[in-house]
Amino acid sequence: FTGAADVSAVQTAQDVDKGTVTVQAILNNRTNQSLTTDVTVEIFEMGVYTDETFGTGAWKKVGEQLLKSQTVPAGKSLTVRLDDISLENWSREKCWTPDNPYLYMARVSTTGDTYEVRFGMRTFEFDDRGNARLNGEIICLMGTNVAIERFFDDPLCLNNPWDEDWIRKLYSEYRDCHWFCFRTHLGSANSLWFDIADEMGFMIFDEYANWGDNDGCTVQSIMPEIRAWIDERGHHPSVICFDAMNEGNGTLTDQFIP
Repeated sequence: FTGAADVSAVQTAQDVDKGTVTVQAILNNRTNQSLTTDVTVEIFEMGVYTDETFGTGAWKKVGEQLLKSQTVPAGKSLTVRLDDISLENWSREKCWTPDNPYLYMARVSTTGDTYEVRFGMRTFEFDDRGNARLNGEIICLMGTNVAIERFFDDPLCLNNPWDEDWIRKLYSEYRDCHWFCFRTHLGSANSLWFDIADEMGFMIFDEYANWGDNDGCTVQSIMPEIRAWIDERGHHPSVICFDAMNEGNGTLTDQFIP
């Protein structure tokens, strides 16, 4: 991108009670002079994915906000935030859940770039009694553990983990077992797994591909990777927890996780 700021990451934060979205984006200036740009965020209502489409495909714009004259210094990045973008015709029936995986699209535009991410209007937390709560309601997380790296070693694996139809079939079989939640384990799933989980209503504990504290990682080497991982996955409504390490002894994770 010559002479224009590009967008490299977008995250959303939802308020399901107010029906608003806050959008944060990273703008990059890859030139040797400062750049000034307006930033526009448009929110589109996509609905629930059925029969390989979202409704008619004509997404309805339900929110918009403009941030004027943002200056990105030469060779630097700038994080911008647009707060509390109201959604037209919002109701809690449009919350993302396993039974109603309702999706929205956020489009962030500068004078020279456009970046889109899908997201769902949902909240997830553990309360002080240890209950998992989705959109404020207690939910029992029914699911399994998916040891992806071990499956990659299976000669019958072929290209199945990168095949959309195969992933959808696998998820459908999980649903036949009354599962709608799983933990990635010993390796990372590719982006299709998360895109399809968003559409089919799966909830994922996403584990970083780091096992124990004996692989030579340091806080200095792993923190940029952790941040990039969260930037990449943070907009997915299917991701409910970032699991930093499998079977760690705490000597490393205690230093970079508050």
